[in-house]
Amino acid sequence: MFKKTVLAAISASVLTLVSSITFAFSVEVLQRTDFTDGLSSPWKLNLSNQNNAYSYVKDERLVVHMDQKGTNKWDVAVEHNDFTIYNGHKYTVKFKVTASKNCKIYAKIGDRGEPYGEAWNNNWSPYALTADKVLEINDTFTATKDYKDAQLAFHLGGELAGSLPYDVKFISISLNDDSADPKSTPTPTPVITPSMDIRVNQLGYYSDSIKKATIKTDSTSTLDWELKNSLGVVVASGKTQAFGQNHASGENVQIIDFSSYTTPGTGYKLFAGNASSHSFDIGNNIYSQLQYDALKYFYHARSGIEIKIPYCVESQWARAARDNPDKARLVPGINYTGPSTLDVTGGWYDGGFYTKYTSYNAMALWKIQNQYENAKITGKSDAFKDNTMNIPESGNGIPDILDEARWGMEGMLKLQIPQGFDRAGMAPYQINEAVIGLDVAGTGPLISRVYYPPTTDATLNLASCAAQAARLWKSIDTVFSDKCVAAAETAWAAAMKNPAIYQPHPSGQAPSSYPNDYFEDEFYWAACELYLTTGKNLYLDYIKTSKYFCQMPVKLTAYFNDGFQGSIDRNTTAGLGTLSLALNKASEFPAAVKNITNAADLYLSIQREQGYGMPLAENSFPYKIGSTSGILDGYPNESNLLGANNGIIMAYAYSLTGDKKYLNGVGEFMDYLLGRNPIVKSYITGYGKNPVKNPYHAFFAYQDDKSFPKAPGGFLVSGATSSLNAMRFVNADDPRYLPAQKSYEDDYYNYFTNEVNVDLNASLAWLASFEEAKGLIPTPKKPIPGDINEDGKVNMGDLVLLAISFNSTYQDPNYNNKCDVNNDGVINMHDVMVIAMRFGYNESIEPGTVYAF
Repeated sequence: MFKKTVLAAISASVLTLVSSITFAFSVEVLQRTDFTDGLSSPWKLNLSNQNNAYSYVKDERLVVHMDQKGTNKWDVAVEHNDFTIYNGHKYTVKFKVTASKNCKIYAKIGDRGEPYGEAWNNNWSPYALTADKVLEINDTFTATKDYKDAQLAFHLGGELAGSLPYDVKFISISLNDDSADPKSTPTPTPVITPSMDIRVNQLGYYSDSIKKATIKTDSTSTLDWELKNSLGVVVASGKTQAFGQNHASGENVQIIDFSSYTTPGTGYKLFAGNASSHSFDIGNNIYSQLQYDALKYFYHARSGIEIKIPYCVESQWARAARDNPDKARLVPGINYTGPSTLDVTGGWYDGGFYTKYTSYNAMALWKIQNQYENAKITGKSDAFKDNTMNIPESGNGIPDILDEARWGMEGMLKLQIPQGFDRAGMAPYQINEAVIGLDVAGTGPLISRVYYPPTTDATLNLASCAAQAARLWKSIDTVFSDKCVAAAETAWAAAMKNPAIYQPHPSGQAPSSYPNDYFEDEFYWAACELYLTTGKNLYLDYIKTSKYFCQMPVKLTAYFNDGFQGSIDRNTTAGLGTLSLALNKASEFPAAVKNITNAADLYLSIQREQGYGMPLAENSFPYKIGSTSGILDGYPNESNLLGANNGIIMAYAYSLTGDKKYLNGVGEFMDYLLGRNPIVKSYITGYGKNPVKNPYHAFFAYQDDKSFPKAPGGFLVSGATSSLNAMRFVNADDPRYLPAQKSYEDDYYNYFTNEVNVDLNASLAWLASFEEAKGLIPTPKKPIPGDINEDGKVNMGDLVLLAISFNSTYQDPNYNNKCDVNNDGVINMHDVMVIAMRFGYNESIEPGTVYAF
């Protein structure tokens, strides 16, 4: 008994002692510690003069080429930001660096900004580099205070510089927190290392979908691959498929196809040789949350309303309504006589600042409304029923997605110029804040709002979206539906009266490069929507005489996207009308279906030529950055948007034909967005193991100012663009030149690569819901006996068709099996009687009626 008591006392004491101990472990603080994958982000070159130096990655080293030394040592600096140094923690700093000539470097760790304190700096002394010798440093220090916004920097300029020109080459850099507490110290999201040479969808794959990964490899022979589950057990294996050189990424790649493995689970990884992938899931609801997070972007983009809990989910994302009312005055210096002010309260800001651009908003609004219309027609609309999106209107009995769309539509209706003014019925193309450098985090009202004059394209954008909205709301809110119809027809008439009013060109002149029929596609799109809503011959006649009738363009014509293979962008809009025709009246417009599938086949062929599944081909395009302009090769700005729009065409082709190749095409593009790309990054905030973190958004500007919040999950950024080469003043012969799919920086300051806007997120929401709904294939309807032309009615149209094949048998050339209503192989009076018995049937009046012989 005594032994047991003593043993219990000792055990209790040991447990008390153990529970009081804080176990420390070592954590790498930096997001990137080497440059073996050819990339340098988040390491940045900071220059007081752009001519001082430039940087690039070559031979797995970050090279800084010094041309000028500047005045101070910090005039040329290599920096890594966005981490914290904690008081009392012990740190180990290591780096390897070499230079082509004798020089010095000053290394420091401390505040990124004021008060510019330094936690470590080699006792305030620089390091001396001997030409072509590797300097290897391994040092420790203990922080004496917190540095919440810390930086590791190497100063190369001023008195430290050697004989110019020369190169400084960084081989590896590491900073370890040796006192980290696993309970309180955040582990940084690492930038991808060479071990992630297998690129996968970092979120996951549907069980029954195509499942492909891309491996970067120098091997010319196929490789053995293995798929392991979360326990490390091999569950599938095979051989890679040779692909070869992928020009868009500048890499030699092979493909891993593991589509045959369908078992749901989490934590899967792929392995081949020394390479591995990020972990990912296999399941049946991969995008179930993404489809809602992508739509939540629009609540955050609302104008004229306080963004608040519980709708913004976290209090850090709340903001005041600085724009209620949002009264914009006519911008001065414009040759237009309109209202002195417009009340444009409401709607969405198109991007990350206080601007409402009609074309961006129209593209986004059409896609959201089309997303719901598509889901409704295909029987998948329950995903967007009331209370699914957590917005202020949730609980009103109306599908949440329609409520969000209505917010955008009502904001657009307020743009319409009232009667009695010049260009009445038209719409301005832009509302913005005239004051540059606005304090976006403030709480005061916006006081310098301006609107720009109405244009033909903005007016037709309004007409198209209002007509589309009218038919969606007709059975829900007839008053609002009628308001939308009236606005759409007024806008149409105003555009017909003013058919060629352009946005002012940057030079102040109407762009002479625009052809005379520049707005024909907008007119066609509006006519399609108005015909589908009103049924009026006025619009049908216009559609049939348009050169765009049932067409699906496959080349874009806008200035910056000119020549790229695509069907839709903000200046190429005819395809939207054709999509609406195919969705609502496929039997009336069979050519629309054919042309959509032809376009989808083109995008599939482009995708097959890409090692990473991107349905966008490289092309030459013009650029203009400040006063510099020229021609670039590769990807234009917003490559993710162009890829997504091509994905929507493939999705339509699947819905119209049921051919799974189109569904696979959409899936592979989503894989590209979520990490199956050469930078191994998910382009969607909060999704994947290595998501984008720094979108170009004035409110979610944590990188710029730590008092701002990080972006919520579900924001899609614009993506890789060869404009990055122009911005860095490099051409194809320069060692710093980046291939198209690697021309990307996850940087708040780079609006070329990290722009966010309503059009991007509407495309993401559309595709995510399409994927989650397994393709939006309609639930097959039971055929209605006698409805030969399949228009939902039994009437004279069916009798006329039957008369053409009357008295024929299945062996005759003019036999039509649809006219053989009783399926006896002969078209005769028995079939006429079947039609007569059901004559006058209308599907919209008698839903759900089932007839039997």
